[in-house]
Amino acid sequence: GSNNLILGSPTVLIKNQANSESYIRCTENAQVELYYDNSKKLETTSTGGAITGALGVGVTSPLSNNKLHLRLGDASLGSTPTSTSSVLLAENSSNSWITVASGASSYGGILFADSGQPDRGQVRFNHNGDVMQLIANEETLFQATLNGAAELYFDNALKFTTSSVGVTLVGNLSLDAEINLQGGSDAARFIDSQLGDGNALHLRGTTGGDAGHENLATFTRGGAVSLFHDANKKFETTSTGATITGSLSVSNTGNASLILDADSSQAGTQISFIDLKINGTVKGNVAINEGVSGTPLELNSASGTGAVQLF
Repeated sequence: GSNNLILGSPTVLIKNQANSESYIRCTENAQVELYYDNSKKLETTSTGGAITGALGVGVTSPLSNNKLHLRLGDASLGSTPTSTSSVLLAENSSNSWITVASGASSYGGILFADSGQPDRGQVRFNHNGDVMQLIANEETLFQATLNGAAELYFDNALKFTTSSVGVTLVGNLSLDAEINLQGGSDAARFIDSQLGDGNALHLRGTTGGDAGHENLATFTRGGAVSLFHDANKKFETTSTGATITGSLSVSNTGNASLILDADSSQAGTQISFIDLKINGTVKGNVAINEGVSGTPLELNSASGTGAVQLF
């Protein structure tokens, strides 16, 4: 057509007047090259194009330690915003975003590749269900669902899940500080443990981590509560009261007292308060005898030789 400049040659080379620097080089059935100061900067290829150096979009002087510098607004980064070279720098003077768009029922994400695997790591968002995932080597590390649970995994096994009432933990919980049960008020707090009858909740002490276990207290469903001293049971509740192994000391800053109170169903009879045993056999007791006028305190022997009555 009119006003066209047509150069017909297998190779078209545009250079400076001194023929010392190339501007453009065009090769038949091959690449087109663009130069800056006689240094090639852009080259077309059979699959697209190749750039030597950095490409700036919205910026005339892309920062040298980035391959692709995208600017919507000047963030005043200076000449080198980071000492680490990056492939992509997205810059804006206010909030800055990178948008990954996909279908309403498809995935969108970022892949992290290495020499052995093209998708070794993934940040994935599933639009079908609004689920965000962090994945490594096809194993889920973290998953969060809109209006639902956030989940943490170990070796692709679910370990921690949030819910509308709190959290659920699968496995052991190790702490190096306190457990504080707090809230917005001084209301009652509860520790629930799923137990079958005859099974116990153990409160134990350890040394050197999860080792050297010693029972401090046990709480048996449908059974006893036991307290220990140096791993030896000292106090145990029973269906009729409690059993103490060892001595019982009662002290107070003023007068000290031990009160034994029987119910009225035993009125009018001898009520034994304290049995005295040797090797499990009752040898005597201390009793209140309501069958005797004056209700004396009696010291009785199991041999039946008579009682000492104190009025």
